[in-house]
Amino acid sequence: RMRANGTGMTYETIQNERDSLPPLEFARERLGWWDDPGGLSLFEKRAWNAGLRAARPQGLRVQALGVAVSKDLQYSAIAAGAIDDEGNAWGKVLRHGPGTGWVLEYTKALQDTHEAMVVVDTRSPAATLIPLMETGGIVLHPAVTVNVLDAFSRWMTRVADGEFLYEPQPELDEAVNQATVRPVGERQALGRKEGASDI
Repeated sequence: RMRANGTGMTYETIQNERDSLPPLEFARERLGWWDDPGGLSLFEKRAWNAGLRAARPQGLRVQALGVAVSKDLQYSAIAAGAIDDEGNAWGKVLRHGPGTGWVLEYTKALQDTHEAMVVVDTRSPAATLIPLMETGGIVLHPAVTVNVLDAFSRWMTRVADGEFLYEPQPELDEAVNQATVRPVGERQALGRKEGASDI
């Protein structure tokens, strides 16, 4: 935009600031976003609540297990996913707690019981556990960036379409409340709000 005196902000200047400033500072300086973006909810409450069911279908089989670890490696969580006979996706937090020492044995027991694949984001803090999991006999699906982006896109679409279902579980609600969108290039992935809880 050019001012009357011939000066102005160029696209190159804005791009340079985008490349050099932290995301929150750039959002405030150039987008006028003075509210804390970390406070935004991932879903509208109505859309998320639409997936709540009193109980899961009888015989629903766990098909995938996901392992997540906090940035500081102080907390871990394991979640399960399944698809029912109508094509709806189901999710549940199976366990979360301090540290990572319990994760390997618990994950191996779950995989042996359910014969489900175990998914770990190769660029997440949980990736530090991949060598130990492989040594411990856990069959892994290491999710690279494109897998993570595709999975997030499908999850968002399922929630919006009422095709992601879950039983009442405060831990899952808490995890969703602490989640946010993280930009990755021109796509999006699941992120965590600043100062988020342990799940």
